[in-house]
Amino acid sequence: MGEGKEPIFRYGETEIQYLKQRDPKLGAIIDQIGPIERTVDDDLFSAIVHHIVGQQISTKAQQTIWRRMREDLGEINAETILAAGTERLQGFGMTFKKVEYIEDCARKAASGELDLEQLPQCSDKEIIDQLVSLKGIGVWTAEMILLFCQRQIVKDFFIKFTKIYKKGARSTVWLLTPRLIDYIFPFSRSLQRYA
Repeated sequence: MGEGKEPIFRYGETEIQYLKQRDPKLGAIIDQIGPIERTVDDDLFSAIVHHIVGQQISTKAQQTIWRRMREDLGEINAETILAAGTERLQGFGMTFKKVEYIEDCARKAASGELDLEQLPQCSDKEIIDQLVSLKGIGVWTAEMILLFCQRQIVKDFFIKFTKIYKKGARSTVWLLTPRLIDYIFPFSRSLQRYA
């Protein structure tokens, strides 16, 4: 990591103005809160492990496990994972399955079967295909890694994201009304031009 500030997911005035224009109430909240900084992990191996750790647990639990790992192992890479061993990794609070997935990823990275140096030069589809070949990584997780680690806008990701959340949101009518959904989700469609 170094001494500097952690990298953040960048968005600009165009995206902010779109949301503010689309919904004045949301615009007022944006003005009140200001920019949101969402950190990203520039290290692909670390990002994969971090995503596996966070699957199906609360954000707080993920942060606790991740903090323990970083405090004990230092840098999260294939070598430190393999050197730690199964018991030590489980001691951070992970299930046996998650440890199995993480060790599998570490073995593939260490052997060169998963070429983390070459992967960023591949197409989105090639990266996703490589990532889903790892145990514990599905298409959704691979797309999240692309978005928040590689900072690539995955083609058609926002369409899929919109459909999933519209369906989920409409099934919980008390949470989001279709009108609110229609305000929020056109923004995701507008980002497709960057794909």
